[in-house]
Parts: sequence; C-alpha cells; structure tokens
Amino acid sequence: MPLKSWIPVLLAALVVGVVLAGFTAGWLLPGAGAAEGPVDPADHARNGLLDLELAFAKTVDDLQPSVVSIITSSHHGKAYVRELGSGVIIDVAGHILTCNHVIAKGKIHQVELHDGRKYRGQLVGADPLSDLAVLRINAPKLVPARLGDSDKARVGTWVLAMGTPHELAGTVTAGIISAKGRRRVRLVDYENYIQTDAAINLGNSGGPLVNLRGQVIAINTAVLSPKEGSQGIGFAIPINMARVVKQQLIDNGRVIRGWLGVNPGQLSRTTAQALLYKGGGGIIINEIIAGSPAENAGLQIDDIVIKLDGTPINDERAFRLAISQKAPRTRVLLDIWRNGKMMKRRIPLGDLKTFTKRRGG
Repeated sequence: MPLKSWIPVLLAALVVGVVLAGFTAGWLLPGAGAAEGPVDPADHARNGLLDLELAFAKTVDDLQPSVVSIITSSHHGKAYVRELGSGVIIDVAGHILTCNHVIAKGKIHQVELHDGRKYRGQLVGADPLSDLAVLRINAPKLVPARLGDSDKARVGTWVLAMGTPHELAGTVTAGIISAKGRRRVRLVDYENYIQTDAAINLGNSGGPLVNLRGQVIAINTAVLSPKEGSQGIGFAIPINMARVVKQQLIDNGRVIRGWLGVNPGQLSRTTAQALLYKGGGGIIINEIIAGSPAENAGLQIDDIVIKLDGTPINDERAFRLAISQKAPRTRVLLDIWRNGKMMKRRIPLGDLKTFTKRRGG
C-alpha cells in the first residue's frame, strides 16, 4: 500500500493515543484543569454527604404541605376525650389517609394544614381490622402526596417519618427500613407491617413514612415500647395495602373482604409428623366455622393447606391477609394434605361483613 494511503490511519491512531493518554493523566477529565495533584477521597465523601443532605431536605420540602395534624374530640357525659394524630393528603378532593385509632374515640375531627389553615374533617370511612381511616376536608390549594410502591421498598434504605408527635407539628425523623412483612405484632387482624427505626412517637400515627424519592411508602401506626416512647422499633402500614383499603372506604364507606371461615394456625413439626406430612411449609386448619364457605366445601379440622391459588403458604397470618384481599364470590383454589393424600378444593368466598362471627381467614 502506498505511504500516502497510510497517513489517515496513522493520524487517527495518533489522535486516539493522545485522548487515552489525556484521560489517564487526568487533564482531559471534566474540571481537571482546576485541580492539582490526585483527587482527595475526602472530597468525594463530603460531596456524597452533601447529596444526601440535599435529598433529605428536598423530600421534606415536597412532603410537608401534604402532612396534616388531626385532633379528634368528643364529650362522653362529663368526660372530654381528645386524641392527637397525623394524616396525609392523598388527592385534591381533600381525602386524608390516617389511622383508625386516631379518629375512633371521637366525633369531631379538626384538621390543621401545614400552613396553619384549620378545617372540620368529615369521616368517609374507617376500617378497624387494618387500622386505617379516611377523612375529607373541603379546602382549596391542597397538595396531595405522591404514593410509592411499598413492594419495591428495600430493607436498609433511608426513610423519613413525618407527623405531629406530642403536638409538635411538622416533626421529621430519619431512619432506615429495618424489616418488611411483620405479621405477628398482633395489633390488628390484618397485619403486614414495615418496621423502621425512624422515631415514631405518640401523635405520629397516621402520618407518612416516605422514601428519599419523596414518595409515601407506608402509614405510621405503632411503636413497640413499654413506655410509649420510641426505642427504634416502629411499625407502618405498607402503602400498597393502604391504597386498596382507602379506595374501598372512598367508594363503599367500608372494606369488602373475602371470607373463608376457618381458624388457621402455624404447623409445628410435631403436628406435621403426627399427620404423616413430610412436605415443607403449609398451615393447619384448627377450626371450621359453622355455615361458612369452608364448611360448605367440605374442609376439615387438621387439613393442611399447602398452596393458595398456586402460591405456597407457610404463615397463617399471611394466609388470612391473602384471603381478605380477595373479593367475595371469588373462587380460590386450595392444595390440601389430608390423611396422607393431596387434594384440591375450589371454594367461592363469602363476604366477611355478612357473618357475625368475624374470626379466622
């Protein structure tokens, strides 16, 4: 090949070499001209802390207008009952999501916004079984919070708890998600809590637990402490669960739940051996409620439920929650172990409200 033909190739190789050398030396990196010598790792650390600080502040700025204080009061004879809690605005129509125990003991609900405006809250609906309630106010220029996806929340990530603890409106505390899927707290019938070490105190109930994207991922509800103070173990209702409940309260004034009519229990190794069951997982049926869908479908005491609609079951409270989240008349498929044999039962669920004996799944 003539020398003249090699010139473009040689020039291109030279340019590439210079560029690579420049990046290696650091003088072609953005901002490198202002730096002398190697980059100090402490600068990276300071920049990271500054970014985190700004993320915290931005989240608070975004959410504070959506967080409200709630004072519930009523007179019972000569006694005056007053409960303080928090809530979060969820739409421009004025719906406010809070906890049932915040509003359950009174009939007058005063809602105070972040800017100091005060309104009388109307009770739209309450659900003691999940400890959620919805109020509504008629007010202009409301700022609804953005609701996130609690299923995507990860243990170990930062969260902020917002609300009015001890009548201190606008309080923000920080922590991490300590655990998910806490179901044996035994505060209400249907539990699936997010656990956090962000300080939750008296009056925080009903306020939002938010991620650093400015999204509500849970509703603060309780703290595990013998002295009613924060000891780093707080619980919040996942927003995906709260979203379903609040919509039913808005649409129907109550939550419509499926009902099977059994009292399930955890399956011990001793019981499993006695029933000749050698599989993994499963829950045991301890009681069949008379007249229930379970009795009508022929379920029996000591049946071991292995799967619900094809999903393995190994926690009785998770089973009850899954049943409750299905609509009445839904036909569920149960995989059951009985007397050494596997069988399947497809059962149409009833409506929990139509039964006076509200126990079991």
